[in-house]
Amino acid sequence: GYGWAYQPNGGYWYYNTSWEIAASPGAAVRSAFAGVVQTIEPDPTLGLSVAVESGGGVVADYSGLSKAQVTVGQQVSAGTVIGQLGNAPSGSKKPRLRFAIRQGSQPVDPSAYLQAAAR
Repeated sequence: GYGWAYQPNGGYWYYNTSWEIAASPGAAVRSAFAGVVQTIEPDPTLGLSVAVESGGGVVADYSGLSKAQVTVGQQVSAGTVIGQLGNAPSGSKKPRLRFAIRQGSQPVDPSAYLQAAAR
């Protein structure tokens, strides 16, 4: 979840600015919101990352992908498959999607945005 979390492998606390959602490798990752694909970038620790801008400076980041199924500049609807989940990130035993929301450059808890989208 979002907020303070304990890292048992390193024995320290850190502030997690995302949700980490466990899933199987190859699972379809869908956009939570309608918007425009802003970036698709590799990350050596997290795997492939796709950012979808949904207006008003709100950007959803989806990291941990093995494959993107969208292109930069593409319009997506909520529920559009944007990629496939990859293998477990380095230092982890479980594959997971890292889902983060930014308002401008500030990370925010995804809970409020998902609750609003569900209405």
